[in-house]
Amino acid sequence: MADTRAKVDAESVNLLAALCKVPDLHSCGYQRALSPLLQDLGCLEHDGVFIESLGQSVRGTVSMVVADNLASHSLAGFVQSLRAGYVCRFCKATQEEIQSSAVGDGEFTPRTKASRDHDLQDVLQGDGHSQFGVQRDCVLRESLQCFHTITGFPPDVVHDLFEGIVPVELALCIQEMIKLKYFTLEYLKKKIVTFPYQHADKTDKPHPIPKTLQERRPLVAMEVVEVVLSPKFDEDSIQYLQTKIQDHRQMLQEVFPEFRLFPKHHYLEHYPDLIRCFGPLVHLWTMRFEEHKSWYIEHLRSYELSPGNMTVHSLSELNDILPLYAYRVEGKVLLTPKRFILLH
Repeated sequence: MADTRAKVDAESVNLLAALCKVPDLHSCGYQRALSPLLQDLGCLEHDGVFIESLGQSVRGTVSMVVADNLASHSLAGFVQSLRAGYVCRFCKATQEEIQSSAVGDGEFTPRTKASRDHDLQDVLQGDGHSQFGVQRDCVLRESLQCFHTITGFPPDVVHDLFEGIVPVELALCIQEMIKLKYFTLEYLKKKIVTFPYQHADKTDKPHPIPKTLQERRPLVAMEVVEVVLSPKFDEDSIQYLQTKIQDHRQMLQEVFPEFRLFPKHHYLEHYPDLIRCFGPLVHLWTMRFEEHKSWYIEHLRSYELSPGNMTVHSLSELNDILPLYAYRVEGKVLLTPKRFILLH
């Protein structure tokens, strides 16, 4: 029982290691922004941490990075434009090619560790232009011996489906229902505004629908979503998912031949192979990290730092096992549970 409880507690741990604003990241670069973290990770990988109960040191490293597509492409060193050129970090497909060919057709060259390294060498030895979407090296790959870009950036179900394909396809359903006179747009808008939202839903209401629905024409793939969110997979269920994804693409292009697929539709076609590589993707989505990120941002904004007493809030006020402390380093105010965080 003790071992089981320890395992559950370890899986639920979510600690803030570093925090950086996007403008600072753009001006300083990943190497400078993540330098303290990379040093610690390198030490963990090389020397490890001594565990007294085991009587030995245990080494570890970064297994994978969970992020949305833009952040994954940026940190991994791929081009960040997802509207043209090579838009996929899993294969060498272009935006135009994904319109006519599916992943299951076998026409796209999968990215491998060897091909990624070769493309990167071409970039470094050439004039700096990207090669098959590879723009630069990944700082994690540069700093860690056991991490590789190809196996370190899984897809994110939250951004691919719930903030990508699903709302796009839901817009089509609404559009078609209005066209078929099941209800009017004004009726739907009124229902959204007057619905009796309760509790947390009051602060997370649906956005009002504009007068003109956007021309987005996919089909809702509820079965695909339900299978993708499964916590367990075997080969039969993976094959079933692949079939459903293929059926969805075929139906979409038959009913709406003028619709242009989004890169996220293409990423979805990689899911069967990615599940074989990473396991159930629901365990790797950004949902729980977004929740913890919101907590940190909310609390960081609320602190009032006093030059005389740099301790920020007491343990009881934080209602957490780790109080936060503030320091002055080189004239700058920093706040940290474990690591210095620059506050602007």
